[in-house]
Amino acid sequence: MGISDPRKLLLSNNGVRVNAVFKDIDVQKNNVREKVAGKTRVYFNWRDWYGYDLAAYHVDRLLGLDRVPPAIERKVKGQSGSVQIWIEGVISRAKMQGDDLRPPETARWNQQKSTLYIFDTLVANRDSNLGNGLIDGNWRLWFIDCSRCFGINKDLLYADLITHCDRDLWEALLRLDSTAAHERLGPFLSRGEIDALVARREKLVAHLQERIDELGEVLVLFDQRPPTDKAPWGEK
Repeated sequence: MGISDPRKLLLSNNGVRVNAVFKDIDVQKNNVREKVAGKTRVYFNWRDWYGYDLAAYHVDRLLGLDRVPPAIERKVKGQSGSVQIWIEGVISRAKMQGDDLRPPETARWNQQKSTLYIFDTLVANRDSNLGNGLIDGNWRLWFIDCSRCFGINKDLLYADLITHCDRDLWEALLRLDSTAAHERLGPFLSRGEIDALVARREKLVAHLQERIDELGEVLVLFDQRPPTDKAPWGEK
C-alpha cells in the first residue's frame, strides 16, 4: 500500500524463503509546500526516492537501533530499486489506534516512541505517520517507508516531542561524527545531505543535553525495557 506503489517479492536462496518489498520510486519536484509536524514548510528540492530507504537502514545500524528492516539496492526486471525484508506477523500503528489496542507495558511503548521521534528527527522524515510504524508480536516497534527522508533541511522537525532518550542511543549520537557519517552514507546521500544530517545530529545532542542539564540525567535517559511474555495485540 502507499503512493510509492511498492511490490511484494518472494526471495529464495538455499532453501530459505522470505518475503520482501521492492520500491523503485524516484520523484523530484521544486518549490513544494507541505505541512510537516503541524507547520507548513517549503522545500526547494523535494524528492521521494527509494535510495533514502537504504540510507535510513544504514543510519539505523550506525546508531545500533535495529529498528529498520534490512534493505539493499537491487534490480528487478531491469529496474533499480530498494529491496527490504518484509517483517512478518505485524500490525501497523494505524490499526493499533483504529482497533483501540493497548500495549501490555505502557512505559516500554513510550520508550520506543521516544526512539522513533529521535530517529525521524535525525533523518528529517517528512512523512512520519501511523502507517509507517509496524508492531511485531513482542510489541517491538519497527520503522519503515523512509523514502521521504533526508534532504538538506537542518531543522529538527519533531523537537517538541523529544523529551527522553535511550541511554545507548544517546551514546551513539555522541559518537556519530562527520567522518563516520560520510564513510557509511556516501554511497546513498549527497555531501550536502550528509552535512545536513550531521547538523541535525548536533542540534539533537544540544537539545537533549539542555534537558539533561535542567532535569538531570536520571530523568532524561532511560534503559530500554525488554519485552514481556504477554500475548500480542490484546490476545487472551
